[in-house]
Amino acid sequence: MTFDNQVHADFDHARRKASWRNVINRLTGRRSELLRFEEVRRQLRAQGRHDAGARPVLLDAIVGSVGRYRDFDTAFLPLQTQTKRRWLSIDRAHYDDLILPPVELYQLGEVYFVKDGNHRVSVARERGQVYVDAVVIELHAPVPIGSLAELEDWIGQQDAVEFLSKTQLLVLRPAAQVLQLSACRVEIDRLVRHAANRAEHARSERRQRDGGGDDAAESDRRSVEKAAA
Repeated sequence: MTFDNQVHADFDHARRKASWRNVINRLTGRRSELLRFEEVRRQLRAQGRHDAGARPVLLDAIVGSVGRYRDFDTAFLPLQTQTKRRWLSIDRAHYDDLILPPVELYQLGEVYFVKDGNHRVSVARERGQVYVDAVVIELHAPVPIGSLAELEDWIGQQDAVEFLSKTQLLVLRPAAQVLQLSACRVEIDRLVRHAANRAEHARSERRQRDGGGDDAAESDRRSVEKAAA
């Protein structure tokens, strides 16, 4: 079989696997598409980008994309044929032993999102590679992200993320970063309850002193803000 025939066979095989995975994901209720970088960045209040340099990155740690999240499934198998030629050309480069440029990734904790090089990641995974050469840009999130599971867990805990973003708890108390995720949440819940109790106490005192009314309501609002600060 010629290389041209082989790369077409490789793509067809990848598409068949993607189709079967899509059927299984629908039956099991699992997500098929990659995570959307901008959406995740907003949900996790991530900011402060800086160049983290070039290094090999574990392919399994790449969980999303900036602009191609609809084109590949969670295993980076192709979901469409519009960019087939690009996939074939990269696969052919591997057969020809050509050196490809590193992909560009955004890093959030221990997971990554493709800025440039989605097809290179797809072909690398299909060929059984474990790592890919990458240029990494790191963003800082207010919560610890050690895995995809933790990332998805935090996405479902927006109140906790908002609290940590506003209080910068993990910056002011670095020791909290070594806590297990569940223990960290217990600490967050305790602090939230403490702030709520302080706010309620302040409201009660203000009502007793001012006897209600608009001024008292405004004082209540200020007390809540002060207690939560």
